[in-house]
Amino acid sequence: MRLNGPGSIYNYDPELSDNVWLGGKIYGLGGSGLLSPLAAVPEPTSALLLVVGLEVLGWRLRRTQSAVPAI
Repeated sequence: MRLNGPGSIYNYDPELSDNVWLGGKIYGLGGSGLLSPLAAVPEPTSALLLVVGLEVLGWRLRRTQSAVPAI
């Protein structure tokens, strides 16, 4: 197997017991590729909750500002 293709990036799961010896570090592969741990990706549900929460806050802020009479 040849691992020195141009700009190749290979990921591994640092949580697996077979990968513990890699230490969660990034390694260069022959100067043109990388072996790196998988990054944590947030669940779509948590991202959706964040967007909905920000929308509700914006809606309440707009509603509060429009309810204040101009002097």
